[in-house]
Amino acid sequence: VTANVEQLEKSTWSHAIFQGQKYSQSGATDYPTHATERLIAKAKSNNITPILFPEHPQRGDPSEAERVYNLHQSISQQELSCVAPVGLVWNRVLDVMPTVELHHADGNHASYAGKVLTAMTFYEIITGELADAIPYNPALQLDQQQQALFGQIVTQVLLEHPACPQS
Repeated sequence: VTANVEQLEKSTWSHAIFQGQKYSQSGATDYPTHATERLIAKAKSNNITPILFPEHPQRGDPSEAERVYNLHQSISQQELSCVAPVGLVWNRVLDVMPTVELHHADGNHASYAGKVLTAMTFYEIITGELADAIPYNPALQLDQQQQALFGQIVTQVLLEHPACPQS
């Protein structure tokens, strides 16, 4: 935590994304959130917008997305911050496109497409520009329909679950 605080103190970042809050995959155990809350407070004291990054669910466990998102929402209620609804975006994409491979073969980590989807979520949160307005880019190595659908879903989920508190 000390190294992270030092980075926040000497940075000129506009935003900082925090991923690392320990959580129970089963939901049976609660872990302290004080360290995360301290990092959020330090970011804000340095005029950095903190964004919590609740991870995507493991393959086959969509309920994990909601559980981890809710945990991060509770942290944000203690120390005001943005919460990226990454897992909720992933769940929606998998509902609409059940054959898309968002996970790496291990079922835990993100595949290339999953990384692009997550990046599109952060793009909209940080820039304020709608992900569904991102023009097709063949360099993203997704077909045009998949890229467009990813953008539409990111924008829709962020409308339903705004990441940042309204001032």
